[in-house]
Amino acid sequence: MIWRKRARIATVWVCLIAGLGAWGCGFGTNAAKPGVPERPFQGMTLVVVGDRSILGVIEPQRGEWEESRGGRIDIHGEIDLPSGSADSDIVFFAGDRLGDLIDKNALEVLPETFADPQPATLDPADLENQAEAARSRVEFQGIVPVFREQVTHYGKSRYALPIGGSALVLVYRKDAFNREENAQAAKKADLALEPPETWEQLDALARFFHGRDWDGDGKKDSGIALAMGPDLVEGVADAIALSRAASLGMHPDDFSFLFDGDTLAPRVASPPFEETLKALKSLSSLGPLGMSAFTAESARASFRKGETALLIDRAERWNGWVDPKTASGRDVSIGVAQLPGSKRVFDRDRARWDDARGLNRPTWLLRGGGMLVGVSSKSPQTKRAAVLDFLKYLIGPETSARMRDDLGFGLIPVRDGLIGQGLADPRRAPGVDGRLWASAVGQTVHAARVSPGLRIPDARGYLVDFGRARAKVLDGADPLESLENLTRAWAGRSKALGLSRQTWHYRRSLIDLPVSDVEPPPRGLK
Repeated sequence: MIWRKRARIATVWVCLIAGLGAWGCGFGTNAAKPGVPERPFQGMTLVVVGDRSILGVIEPQRGEWEESRGGRIDIHGEIDLPSGSADSDIVFFAGDRLGDLIDKNALEVLPETFADPQPATLDPADLENQAEAARSRVEFQGIVPVFREQVTHYGKSRYALPIGGSALVLVYRKDAFNREENAQAAKKADLALEPPETWEQLDALARFFHGRDWDGDGKKDSGIALAMGPDLVEGVADAIALSRAASLGMHPDDFSFLFDGDTLAPRVASPPFEETLKALKSLSSLGPLGMSAFTAESARASFRKGETALLIDRAERWNGWVDPKTASGRDVSIGVAQLPGSKRVFDRDRARWDDARGLNRPTWLLRGGGMLVGVSSKSPQTKRAAVLDFLKYLIGPETSARMRDDLGFGLIPVRDGLIGQGLADPRRAPGVDGRLWASAVGQTVHAARVSPGLRIPDARGYLVDFGRARAKVLDGADPLESLENLTRAWAGRSKALGLSRQTWHYRRSLIDLPVSDVEPPPRGLK
């Protein structure tokens, strides 16, 4: 979805640039909630299941809700999310599992009135209806549009609410950029030591820093640290490749990118992906020894040790960029920037490269956009009011702020005010510029075009295939041949899952494409 509400976004940016916190510009207003009954869910128990990575953060937040509402939150732990096999009321899951859950009918559609960002027009004298509206509506004011309207939607229906996001940024050593010896050498090479606008400029910076003693410690250092090997836990390696390919191949006039929206024919055996894999192969020689096998944590550790000048990483992992035991704000200075873009973009219909009319800089989100919470289809209707009330409580401004401050949260806040505050605890990452972090994350999630990534059933299986193709190129295989093999692998996976059903899911996951209300039969049924 292309966000065109420029006036609204501009207002948000005024707040961010000014460095306002969660209470600026009306975000997170702590107004009293009129007419809330005292302990309305006394004696009721809600069963919570889902992704283990977030349940530990949710556990400390349940006490206030239990005390004020009278209900009980019973956290059962992780389940087999695609099947939703355990009895449950509330499910926490990564966004790239949304298609799996919908395919298994494991989630309920949330009522739009529940998550309507615009208050209903009510008679000022009708206090009862005003109180009911306040109780039933999520406080959506201040939530980043992509998390509010894309990540939580599948087709025209909303299946979840956002807990936290995930996105890539460029991380760099400001001391390497500012050191006089480096500046003089860069001037002779006609190179600007500043965050790159294009991927080609990023490549040039990595080549410049590689093999140079850019920090003055008497040892030659590397240019860049990238996750390039199998990275199933975090998905950073795939996301880096897809982000670069998106800037080259996500045409402003085309809604689908990885597949044809009508036939589900894979689109990866094409110039944007071929060029991306060639560039990654070249970058693999500009990092530490063995970088082609790096996980996200391997790349992070290399940058943290001062071995590389550049790093592409998840913005929410900022506390892994420096070691608080050895770093201080005086001798370590870390900058953060939005990922580069491209000045040209491939037009698939005409099979040609077009001028991007500026800079094509779409955002590709990891893991379907981050962590979501939804209502289990197994939850009885008698619990629905309590379930929705707990979801509303979780994503409210106050609870969101407390979760952001939890050491285990590990996600980007979904509220603009919290992003604008910068790092949750700068003491955990001395030297990381919180102002630049907030600016980079804000630009990333408010880009002209943001994609939540692949969210169809078995999305992670498709990405495993993609990762294998990347690895073969790094090992020396021909990029186009590897992409053609990937095309066959994806086509076979789609056929095994049911081509018509997967196509229906893909169109729904893109939100903007029209799709039939008639659900194709599951695999194996006619």
